[in-house]
Amino acid sequence: MAFKLFGRSKDIEDGQDESGRAPVIQRSSVEAWYDSAKASADTYDVFRGLAEAGMPRFGSDEEAASWFKERDSSGDLRATTVLGVMHEEGLCFQKSAEEAFRLYSKAAEQGYAPAQCCLGSSYRYGRGVLQSHEKTVEWYRRAAEQGHPRSQGRLGEMYSKGLGVERSYQEAIELFAESADHGDALGQNGLGLMFQKGRGIPRSESEAARWYRKAAEQGFHEAEYNIGWMCFHGRGVPQSYPEALKWYRRAADYGDAWALCCLGDMYRTGKGLPRSEEKAVEMYERSAEKGYAVAQNNLACMYVDGAGVEKSLSIAAGWYRRAADQGHAGAQCALGLMYYSGTGVPQSNEEAFMLLEKAAKSGDPRSQLYVAAMYEKGEGVAQSFTEARGWYMAAAEQAEDYDVRRKAQEALKRYRSSLA
Repeated sequence: MAFKLFGRSKDIEDGQDESGRAPVIQRSSVEAWYDSAKASADTYDVFRGLAEAGMPRFGSDEEAASWFKERDSSGDLRATTVLGVMHEEGLCFQKSAEEAFRLYSKAAEQGYAPAQCCLGSSYRYGRGVLQSHEKTVEWYRRAAEQGHPRSQGRLGEMYSKGLGVERSYQEAIELFAESADHGDALGQNGLGLMFQKGRGIPRSESEAARWYRKAAEQGFHEAEYNIGWMCFHGRGVPQSYPEALKWYRRAADYGDAWALCCLGDMYRTGKGLPRSEEKAVEMYERSAEKGYAVAQNNLACMYVDGAGVEKSLSIAAGWYRRAADQGHAGAQCALGLMYYSGTGVPQSNEEAFMLLEKAAKSGDPRSQLYVAAMYEKGEGVAQSFTEARGWYMAAAEQAEDYDVRRKAQEALKRYRSSLA
């Protein structure tokens, strides 16, 4: 077998050195990071280019830091840009978004497209500089006009979401297509999303899956999750739990929160993996800690049920709160009911109503039913039969759950009878 980093390899037969012992291969954190990030890193091609041009193997972070600083001082804009990434990610240096911004700016002002792309992202997320979507678009565009594929894809995202520019799915598609035609994984993934959602283009799940797979095969982690989801649900491709598991695991190995949550679902349901509530909790927790609201809600449910973890309503309430604060309607409803009953949290009709109303306004029929009842009884809100009737109507019209729909319809019959 061979240890390989961007075309440079050291052959190690059967994973052993001359003494027969497994070798310890030293490498810097920046090398490890790029090996892990692969096509998901906007500067992956820059780092790979440096490697192919003779960048030495680094035995330590100190060696890597010294080499990149020397190359930056000599005017190598590729090294300057990667040095910015190292400061942004805390690789070989103390993490500093401000220093990363300075380095990106240095190379970007000299017209180096990859640095312009990185500078655009600094403005996009407010890293080391005040957030500005307009500045983001400016720098992405400057790089895209040079034919930089990743920047074309990034600019496509801005048009798709209407950030810093007027939303235009047609512009987004054209930019994603340009990026994808050059083989860039972000553009391929973006094009897949447009096909899956039918945004500015006829909806086609098979085309979506085709583009997701192209990006995933390059190691683009969002696409690995996307094609995994398509395989799990049989959308655009034959349904296959083993294939879904393969792609979810690849994305999860990088720490993708969505993929970790989906692995939790597979462990919880026993679909594609041996059923294990303990493993499900582990996956949900890893995803939840990364801020994914769906995983936070799922983890709360596991604590409520005592599934794979010791039952704790107070811990459940904490996770519901984190998901609810992100607008997760199911978590808002569950936490609202906990406040209504005083389970795991202090009883408060007012807090219950506030949470349930948020979920109801998001279109959650179950919450609409509870909000209607609270208006009817004047619990946590001023009594209003008019409001109650309106929310019962909303629940009756939108509910797919039989019991919710039935209860809402019965309430409306009661209202009609009282007016007769």
